[in-house]
Amino acid sequence: MSSRRVSVRRRAADDVDPLVAVLAQVQALDAYPVRPGNVRAQWVLGDAHTHAHAWVAELDGAVVGHVALAPRGAQEAEVTRFFVGPAARGTGCATALLDVAEAAAAGAGDRLVLTVVAHNLDAVRLYERRGWRRVRTYRAEWFGPGGPWPQAHDYVLEREVR
Repeated sequence: MSSRRVSVRRRAADDVDPLVAVLAQVQALDAYPVRPGNVRAQWVLGDAHTHAHAWVAELDGAVVGHVALAPRGAQEAEVTRFFVGPAARGTGCATALLDVAEAAAAGAGDRLVLTVVAHNLDAVRLYERRGWRRVRTYRAEWFGPGGPWPQAHDYVLEREVR
């Protein structure tokens, strides 16, 4: 059996449609994003300020995942819009995306933070295996009085990036 080729590169404009298709698969499996209505291009793209740094993972040349960094105050960045399609899990794509995001933040001197919904156990395990430290668990009221109100965890990365 041949080895599959994983690569990570900067997100390009023509990646949007494939990313939305992957995101639809992720939402169906993991309820990420929490609201199905967020499976759309603008959710992936954010705006030029909040997602100035964004990368895609390719597996054998096909777009299968995404991660972005959003500035969060002085010397802090948030990992956001991080997802890998179900068919590409276990191939190293998630690790490769986080490696690039962590290295970019370290190069900028930024501390990294992230938020994950508690029901996404695969993501929780990935972050904790990589040395992220949970700093808070709470009922997320992002969607206002109508809910939903998922439980969420905030994490911080406090280790040196290799």
